[in-house]
Amino acid sequence: MTMLTNDTFTTLSNSVSYAATKDLVAYCQTLGLAEHPIVSAIDAHKHQKNIAQVRIDEADLIALWQLLASSHIQGIGLRLGQKIAPESKGLLASWISQAPTLEDALSIFREHIQLMNPSECWSLSTQKDQVSLRFNLDSSRGYPSIAIERSMSAMLAWARALSGKAFPLLNACFSFPEPPYRALFEDIFGQHLQFNCSANQLVFSNALLTAPILSGNQFLCDVMEERAIEMTRQLAQAQPVVEKAKLLIKQAIKKGTSLSVGELSDALAVSRQTLYRRLKEHDTDFKTLLDETRKDQAVRMLEKGSKIQLISLSLGYKDSSSFYKAFHRWFGCAPKVYLSQRLKDNPAPYPD
Repeated sequence: MTMLTNDTFTTLSNSVSYAATKDLVAYCQTLGLAEHPIVSAIDAHKHQKNIAQVRIDEADLIALWQLLASSHIQGIGLRLGQKIAPESKGLLASWISQAPTLEDALSIFREHIQLMNPSECWSLSTQKDQVSLRFNLDSSRGYPSIAIERSMSAMLAWARALSGKAFPLLNACFSFPEPPYRALFEDIFGQHLQFNCSANQLVFSNALLTAPILSGNQFLCDVMEERAIEMTRQLAQAQPVVEKAKLLIKQAIKKGTSLSVGELSDALAVSRQTLYRRLKEHDTDFKTLLDETRKDQAVRMLEKGSKIQLISLSLGYKDSSSFYKAFHRWFGCAPKVYLSQRLKDNPAPYPD
């Protein structure tokens, strides 16, 4: 068991917010599992000061999910997702609760999901008057499908609670096979359900994004943002050099600037030789990290509808031709072909 407080920080990529485990622990206790080692160990931290900053080893969260999955109780994830307890809010949930609109809240949530669980990824995209909110949970970590159910269910519950609106869905897609409790899905997501899809996503009207948040308060939102930024900074101090390097490269790309290996080593406060050695320890180098980050950002911008010339410029390529060559090396086809294939595989809007 690893805990993170103001004084001790675990690696961001291996830890989750205590708030992400609280409802799971409570449910395990109702099942008579209070004395289970993993349940009791996490529950022991509930009286910690600054509970919003307590971090739990992600392996313990996964163990909780696997313990619940072994109970074979239908709809656990869906039911957990529908329960919103104000006293259980973590830093991220408190922040989005003060945002002006749902669009602002979703933006905050997607950009700072690592504060809750870095294995979760939410992306938003629009197509005409529809919005697709896509969810991915790192399958290599060992999460059962009920964890996906909980996150999808919770997203909808929060949207409804924050806006005070019914928030009807046009479609809800899930990456796993249809379970025997489809009726529970219909109660939450509506009649338009699809299973065994290539992605988990919620599709709804674009107009819903403009809904104001009932508890929105710009002053408190700014205060929470400052706290979140500080916590992210402290968490990042414990990140491996590879994760730090990726983050800095990504930030530079988003700003439309280039980052040389010398500038990266300066930003990390290490010499070029030390940076080279540490990256080599992780079987990578600066050129590979830059290429991987460019690839990821290229896909995001392309699927968002950005023009090739803008993408090329943003990623630091000298011209569109250089970008085309890089894209073909990554995917074995031209950007237009890539988009066409993605649309064929999944007709829903692309993620941001």
